[in-house]
Amino acid sequence: MSSGGRDDASGPGPRPGPGAAARILVIDDERGIRTLCRDVLARAGHQVELADTAAAGRLAVAAQPFDLVLCDLG
Repeated sequence: MSSGGRDDASGPGPRPGPGAAARILVIDDERGIRTLCRDVLARAGHQVELADTAAAGRLAVAAQPFDLVLCDLG
């Protein structure tokens, strides 16, 4: 992935109900953290998209709905 981009982009899907998979966006500048979050959340059955910058995260949120956004504040 190039700097300032998004990983694992996928199209919008239906909103999950109780117990269903959630669409989750993980924003973090550390590749290892993004990968760990993706692996754990995907194993739990969730759809995960990754962004490595705040700008890429804003673009992802503007392009499609997410049920949860996890971001690094530091």
